[in-house]
Amino acid sequence: MPAVVRLLIVMFGEEFLGGALLANEDFAAAEEIFRAEIAKHPRNGRALFGLAESLKRQGKTTSAQMVLREFEKAWEKSDTKLRVEDF
Repeated sequence: MPAVVRLLIVMFGEEFLGGALLANEDFAAAEEIFRAEIAKHPRNGRALFGLAESLKRQGKTTSAQMVLREFEKAWEKSDTKLRVEDF
């Protein structure tokens, strides 16, 4: 991982970086960032949502649907609806 990416993660967190990568249409890199966050915090709803979106935008529909189900479980008690723009 490039040093600038590691610095951004330290400064802003992986969710923010993943969202920026989604906005920049670098879906594979966003997938990598969201997976790294989920490896550390498996029930992180925001990271699961971002991962599902990055997979969907890469055409990995089956994987995206599986992750979306995990997101729905993790987010079921939340009263906030997530959008990609919220990252």
